[in-house]
Amino acid sequence: MFDIGGWELALIVVVAVFVIGPKELPATLRTFGRVMARVRSLTTSFRMHVDEMIREAELDDLRKAAEAARHRDFGRIVEDAVDPDHVMRESLNEAADATRLDPKPLDADAEPPADTPPEPSAETPPEAPPAGAPEDKPKP
Repeated sequence: MFDIGGWELALIVVVAVFVIGPKELPATLRTFGRVMARVRSLTTSFRMHVDEMIREAELDDLRKAAEAARHRDFGRIVEDAVDPDHVMRESLNEAADATRLDPKPLDADAEPPADTPPEPSAETPPEAPPAGAPEDKPKP
């Protein structure tokens, strides 16, 4: 901690014996020990409070991130990660447009294609056989 070697410690003890005196030295060392213990407990308590504040700040950040994650469009995030330039999306849209059938219904005024026969309508009666043609009558 203070990086004090053996000779430095011996010098401190000799100076303390001369300054404080041999009778007062044990009481002074006890007092110094109590003060150091109190300082250690205060630093430990301070460190614990700082760690608790850091944990609470991290929890607040995690809560905010979770709240933001609820409102995000993860499909868009993944799409942007996979195809940031939207090149694949455009090519897929073009391919879909090319293979898609025309969904518009035929107009009533438009003529049907030539290869399909006209559909009989409910308004026109079925065609009668031409005049002079034999009718299908059962024979008696």
